Amino acid sequence: MAHGYVEGQLGRVFLVCGIGFASQKHPPTHAPLVGWHIFRFYDPNSDLLFSLLIKTDKQMKSRQELASELNDVLERNYDAINGYKDAARDVENDDLKAYLIKQASERTRFGREIKEEILLLGGTPTEEGSTLGLLHRTWMNFKTNLVHDNEDEVCEECIRGENAAVEEYNELLKETEISPRLRAELLEHKIKTLQAIADLSLIRDAFK
Repeated sequence: MAHGYVEGQLGRVFLVCGIGFASQKHPPTHAPLVGWHIFRFYDPNSDLLFSLLIKTDKQMKSRQELASELNDVLERNYDAINGYKDAARDVENDDLKAYLIKQASERTRFGREIKEEILLLGGTPTEEGSTLGLLHRTWMNFKTNLVHDNEDEVCEECIRGENAAVEEYNELLKETEISPRLRAELLEHKIKTLQAIADLSLIRDAFK
């Protein structure tokens, strides 16, 4: 009987001709219980249907739970958009002002993509300005907390807000059950955010 092991994101998979089991040491000899997830695929070359039982450390999140987590990201994204716009109004340097406005525009695109994913999951995207969104605020209110025309301090606060966003992306990207499309979008958002942090760090140091 054909058999073998396949390594993947979901763990070590034990394949047997016509059926597959997942286990770190031995394939299970009983029906899957809590923590086991079944995936089936057809191999036209062998004309066999394979069933893979994947053991994970935790149960898969429901679509509602994932939509809720994406709403958290969306709320912080609103925060970033407003933070960048406020920061742009607070600085005098034209190049920095243009950069901050560009970042606000980029976060607006992030928001549109996240909303689409929430809708695909059957959720309802949180509206900007909601009470819940205000509770998630991580960016300083530039209008009331910073001295006008203090570019390095403005950059520092933008960096602080974006660092919080990266942590949230890291948590979501740990999930094994999110779709390839969503994973690609979140990874792109994270990379763009990390690039913004690097840019802002250089700009901050130049103004010190």
